[in-house]
Amino acid sequence: LTGLKDYFEMGFLVCEDLNSVNLAHGRFDRPNYGDKTTLARFWYENCQEMEYNDKVTFEEALETADDFLKNENFYVWRNPEEKAVSMGCFTVTNNQAKLSHVYTPETERCRGYCTSLVYCLTKKALEAGMVPLLYTDLNYEASNHVYKKVGYKEKGMLVNFTAPKQEAK
Repeated sequence: LTGLKDYFEMGFLVCEDLNSVNLAHGRFDRPNYGDKTTLARFWYENCQEMEYNDKVTFEEALETADDFLKNENFYVWRNPEEKAVSMGCFTVTNNQAKLSHVYTPETERCRGYCTSLVYCLTKKALEAGMVPLLYTDLNYEASNHVYKKVGYKEKGMLVNFTAPKQEAK
């Protein structure tokens, strides 16, 4: 193929067994309406940070936060002061739980919050008899380190690209 554009590789990771991790101080919790602005800010920052995501306005992020609050599989990690410091969810399809929307703001990173959240999301899925899986940017070492620490292993790769349509000769 010639003329490839927008080439992007995503790693496909699966967790069959959880590794033992030290949980951060705080707790795994469902978000509430009081967390809406925080969730919107997290989503807005995540979309700004990830180059391949469409950029969103803060107003759009507020609408997305409403969806997060309605999602029964959406969770936050709260620090000891009860502040939401990390977010994530999983979507159920058949017996699979696909983790997504995992984000911790830069000011809260390197404290174990994301690892704790991913661990608890994964444990919840495994205890429900589901296979936890996710797609990740293979070049983003910070998140990949968290997933592998929890017990995710690379199972394959999803490749996205755009190619011009070839005219019939």
